Amino acid sequence: MNATTKLLKTISFTLIFSIILTSVFSQSFEEVKKLLADDGEAGDRFGRSVSIFGNIAVVGAYNDDDNGNNSGSAYILYKDEGGSDNWGEVVKLIASDGAADDEFGRSVGIFGDIIIVGAQGNNNYSGAVYVFYKDEGGTDNWGEVAKLTASDAAAGDFFGISVDIDGDIVVIGAYKENNTNGNLAGSAYIFSKDEGGADNWGEITKLTNSDGIANDEFGYSVSISQSNIIVGTYKKADDTGAAYIFSKDEGGTDNWGEVKKVTASDAATGNYFGVSVNIYEDYAIVGSTGNLSTYIFSVDEGGPDNWGQISILTPTDAGLFDQFGLSVCMYNDILLVGSPEHQGEGAVYQFNKPQSGWANMTETANLIASDVDNSSRFGSSVDMSGNFALIGAYYDNDNGDYSGSAYILESTTSGVHILSPFKFIVSPNPTSSTLKIELENDSVFLIKISDIKGRVIYKKNNCVNEELIDISNLENGMYIIALYSNNKEYFAKFLKE
Repeated sequence: MNATTKLLKTISFTLIFSIILTSVFSQSFEEVKKLLADDGEAGDRFGRSVSIFGNIAVVGAYNDDDNGNNSGSAYILYKDEGGSDNWGEVVKLIASDGAADDEFGRSVGIFGDIIIVGAQGNNNYSGAVYVFYKDEGGTDNWGEVAKLTASDAAAGDFFGISVDIDGDIVVIGAYKENNTNGNLAGSAYIFSKDEGGADNWGEITKLTNSDGIANDEFGYSVSISQSNIIVGTYKKADDTGAAYIFSKDEGGTDNWGEVKKVTASDAATGNYFGVSVNIYEDYAIVGSTGNLSTYIFSVDEGGPDNWGQISILTPTDAGLFDQFGLSVCMYNDILLVGSPEHQGEGAVYQFNKPQSGWANMTETANLIASDVDNSSRFGSSVDMSGNFALIGAYYDNDNGDYSGSAYILESTTSGVHILSPFKFIVSPNPTSSTLKIELENDSVFLIKISDIKGRVIYKKNNCVNEELIDISNLENGMYIIALYSNNKEYFAKFLKE
């Protein structure tokens, strides 16, 4: 999922928010808790997929058996459930119509009070994705509200192999779909909340790559951030691989059009470039396990919206079969790269962005589990939100062979470089008609307003100093306002009454 929108800071109802922009120059992670399913059993593969948003973690166990063999499940854990920093399990999710071999939990995503879970094996592997809302059916109950399927679903599509969510937009990969590009060419689908009616999650478009051919397997990996989506096709050109970036309004209002095909500067057969992807603000990250590399692209490198390559990251101690790059996640100035076969146990490499930029750097830290176990595949999945990282190890064996586990790590800062004060004023608060936002300095920023379900209801770019927003048409209730400036994000709440 998009890391930009994952951090929700609770800020009290004051009219003036004084915020200091900071740049971390020495930041590392420490293990906080090892997560296990309360009812874990051998073969569950808990940790194959992970997602985290604020103080809520989601872990998929796609071979769990509650609805039949390999029907799958997903677990929700809260940071302070059972005690401070305990990260205790609160709910286990299963599909309302789950069946054997659904593999529910092969992919997961969370944004605010919304969780999505992919079930690639549903209905003879045509696939499905399930949507859950917090407090649906009771306080802290995560109730199923929708089942998403492709409008042209067919057996063997593997719809749900990959998922991501940002606000009210969901992107879903179907990497083995047959279409006009050929057999197993693959595709990705975009769904939006309220498409086709209030609270209806409707399909709005289907994505394919412009140069797609048979066996590309486009859609194996997906990621969304604001108005950009990246889709990986690691099988492209005899396993050389590629990734494609799509932007909203490209080619027309609300059209998600392809803007760039990105490939590695040192592309070669067997690299599997695109096996993992992540898009964060102005950066696209692509994993390439065949040559043990991860690539960073920047939106305006080489020209506006050119998405040019700016860096190749490699580990200093990689082995030939380490699978460095199988999972990737960027958040603020930190990039984590999973290497689940490193020394037979697994590792995650941490890269901290230096002030000079991402180019020509080596890892900041090599993260391993405190109880490292042979073949646990630590690092097979990774996500970040706020100060926390969530790392999956789905071959771990605490509850039996391949029962799986996940680890919560928290970042610690040993040095902070203060850049500049950043003040903004939100008034009046509460308000009934107009919301005024004033900045103390001349920073250019982006405003987004979301409701408590995560639906983005207002967005404006290139804002400076003072903005007046008409909110008279909003329903009464709590809203979240986000300001993005200088690659930082800040959040506050306001009340419409």
